[in-house]
Amino acid sequence: METKKYKKGEFVFKEGEVRLSMYKVLSGEVAIYTGYNTSNEILVTQLDSGKIFGEMEMLETFPRITTAIALKDDTELSVINYDEFGAIFRDNPDVILGVMNALSKRTMHVINEYKNVCKVIK
Repeated sequence: METKKYKKGEFVFKEGEVRLSMYKVLSGEVAIYTGYNTSNEILVTQLDSGKIFGEMEMLETFPRITTAIALKDDTELSVINYDEFGAIFRDNPDVILGVMNALSKRTMHVINEYKNVCKVIK
C-alpha cells in the first residue's frame, strides 16, 4: 500500500479509465463527479479524512464511472492496489466494514435519487 499526495484540482482518476485501485483519504478532501467538465456534470459527493472511494471498480473491475479530484493542496491518499486487496481485507476487517458502509450509503443515495426522478416524471 502506497501513500500519494495531490494538489488542489489534480485528478486522482478520470471517468472511463481502467485503474484497479481504491483509495482512503488520509488528509484533505476529494470530490467525486460524473460527467466532469461537461454540461451534465454532477457532484456526487465530497470525501474527507477516513473515507474510502474507488472500491466499486475494484470489486467489478470495470472502467471508472466517476472522476475524482483533490479539493485541497496536500490531499494525501492511501492507494490500495488490486493485488493488495485480498490481504488488506483479511488483515484489516475494519476496511471491509468501511467499504460496506460506503457502498450502502451510495446505494441508498442512488435509490433516493431514482425515487425523486420517478416522482418528477409522474
